[in-house]
Amino acid sequence: MKKSEILAQELAELKAKEKPVLQHLKAGSVTWSDYYAGIGKAVYAKEAELKKQIEAENRRDVQVGDGVTLYLYSDSWACTVIAKTKNSITLQRDKATLDPDFKPEFIPGGFSAHCINNSDQSYSYERDPNGATYKAYWSEKEGRYKCWQGEAPVGNGRNERYDYNF
Repeated sequence: MKKSEILAQELAELKAKEKPVLQHLKAGSVTWSDYYAGIGKAVYAKEAELKKQIEAENRRDVQVGDGVTLYLYSDSWACTVIAKTKNSITLQRDKATLDPDFKPEFIPGGFSAHCINNSDQSYSYERDPNGATYKAYWSEKEGRYKCWQGEAPVGNGRNERYDYNF
């Protein structure tokens, strides 16, 4: 069983233990402030920590061939993991083709104009064996892989994005 699955099971057990208490809260036999001061604050803190650990384990568990995203401030690049060691992954830039139906819509503003449909971009992806390669190292502190001395985080799944407003 993967560590993320064990953590997810622990999170489910925590929620199951909390469910009867929440029923009393709904019924009005316990006030919200009493619940939160008594156990709610600790339960929510534990729940948030478990979710954070699950996300980190899912990011750590990327495998060769998986699609990932290299986040570069407001732009992001779709990549594929082509090699993995204990503490690093090697990424290769994918070919991302913008949907031909997407047309940026600009209105006056900012330095010259503002793209109002920037978030509507969609891309199709394909591996590019000639794409640029990048090395990302695991950051235990942040629970993710990062490139360029920790300046560019890596996330699971492909999500190409060009910021027309920058």
